[in-house]
Amino acid sequence: MRAHSLSAFALTLAASALPALAQSDGTPNASRTPKAEAWPVPQDLTRNFTEDGAKSDWTFEWHGYVRMPVRVVDSPKGEREPYLVDDNYTESGFAYLPVNETEWAEMNLEARFGESRFVAGLFAAQYSDWSEQPSKGHSTPAYAFVEHTWRPDPVVVQMRAGMFWERMGYVDAYDTYVIGRTRQSGLQLDIKAFDLAYLRVGFGAHARTQVRGHSPIGWAVLGADLGWLDVGLHAVHTWTNDDDDQFNESFRKGSMTVYGADVMAAVPYVGPLHLAIGFYDADKIEFLSESLEVLHSIGGNNLRQNFLGNQNEGTGEIQLSALELTWNVHRTVAAFAGEQTARKFEGLDLKLFGMRAHVATPHERSETADEFKNDRVYFKWGTELFYQALPTVLNQFYAAVRFDRVILDTDHEALSFRVWTPRLGVRPHKGMDVWLSYSNYSYGDLLQPRREVLNRVGEDTRPDEHVFKLQAEMAW
Repeated sequence: MRAHSLSAFALTLAASALPALAQSDGTPNASRTPKAEAWPVPQDLTRNFTEDGAKSDWTFEWHGYVRMPVRVVDSPKGEREPYLVDDNYTESGFAYLPVNETEWAEMNLEARFGESRFVAGLFAAQYSDWSEQPSKGHSTPAYAFVEHTWRPDPVVVQMRAGMFWERMGYVDAYDTYVIGRTRQSGLQLDIKAFDLAYLRVGFGAHARTQVRGHSPIGWAVLGADLGWLDVGLHAVHTWTNDDDDQFNESFRKGSMTVYGADVMAAVPYVGPLHLAIGFYDADKIEFLSESLEVLHSIGGNNLRQNFLGNQNEGTGEIQLSALELTWNVHRTVAAFAGEQTARKFEGLDLKLFGMRAHVATPHERSETADEFKNDRVYFKWGTELFYQALPTVLNQFYAAVRFDRVILDTDHEALSFRVWTPRLGVRPHKGMDVWLSYSNYSYGDLLQPRREVLNRVGEDTRPDEHVFKLQAEMAW
């Protein structure tokens, strides 16, 4: 009976298919259903993965900055690297100067299509081959984000999402941030209207670690850009309320708020001027993650170590201000003597720069490791004279001399130092530099090399006074 039923079903199915087969010779039949609809199948069964490659309308670019120095003490034939106060960004704190810094690399791969782009960055603070040590860098991307821009006139809206930085109040002369550099995964919207007023808002978070809490962060910037004048008002807030069980009883909730202003101006007949101010309000920031980098310090605990001290888990206030002015001499000469005379001064620049920080903490001065942390004023200033012989056949060569004065406590001359740094270099192309420099330091009686150096060579070690450096540098 079952076999009979199956046979009957097969005959019925075959009979229903005969009309369709009869029409397969191309004879028009308006009532028939197209085969593609009667028997729908996928157009392409191939699965493509990223490693297989494919044609794309995206264009690709590569950008980066690489610094490659070799530093020796006392003479070009020096027997070791120098012991210094100012050469480590996070350990040197306010003493840091971009004069005898160590190696650094940042490389960014960009994919772009129309108004959209993707960026991934790799960084390294130490090169493993020449140092024969594991690189202090990232084997995975340090950040990666997508970005898209809409242009509904008269407004431009830019969206950025992913793991990225937002830089606020950057001071080139000291390679640090007055207002901060955010480090998070999140979203930012940048809105500019009438090519004048702008609003930038963002929110994200930095992941927790074994000893630092998950730290959300939010920021906002309101400003105006006139072309020759850019003024921005900033607010940043980061905090941690992470109560994960892996933290011990000493774990504390904490927060930090930064308010600041950043002003860039093109001074007529002089050159660019930069002013930045910041006010930090820190409350138990020891357990904040690295969501915010400010004042030569990455994260809350690093800022506590460098400025706020050990008491109250990093609580206090910091008032910070910075100034940079570049005098393009040929601009001034052109205003008074004309362009023809001014051409002789092209390539001659004088830079003036300075930074001041006033630190206030809840605890009074004491004979502890936090001595002088409260009501302490830090101050540094400097100048650099630079000349590149642009009007001559030697236009690829340049000479410069930089002077820095750093005072780590204005009440104690013994906590200060000076350094003169002349250098000679060649610039075959814009962004490519090779130079030789010599630095002469003079130190106050209480200054010592960084803690890492003291741990290796002894507590009574004095910082070196004479440093020679050969450095290659590339930015593209």
